[in-house]
Amino acid sequence: MPVLTLMQNGCSHKIPFSAPISLQQVLQDAGVQAEHPCGGKGKCGKCAIRLAGNVSEPNAAEIAAGTRLSCQAVLYGDATVWLASATMEQI
Repeated sequence: MPVLTLMQNGCSHKIPFSAPISLQQVLQDAGVQAEHPCGGKGKCGKCAIRLAGNVSEPNAAEIAAGTRLSCQAVLYGDATVWLASATMEQI
């Protein structure tokens, strides 16, 4: 089973998941609340993250935003995400 390593405020958390799945869904299932004022449509950029690993290529919304977005990224295997505490609540 793939694992998402969540990095926030100098701490790491391991979250197993079944792939493929959206990063937003994995975070929600783990109790991490992210801002999504646009309803997860990739238009506001409030869920900007740093992401590495076996993940989808940036889509048009992410390219336009100039960053990866938790509402748009899809996880295919092991990955690491770095969250800013200002945009997402701590778990």
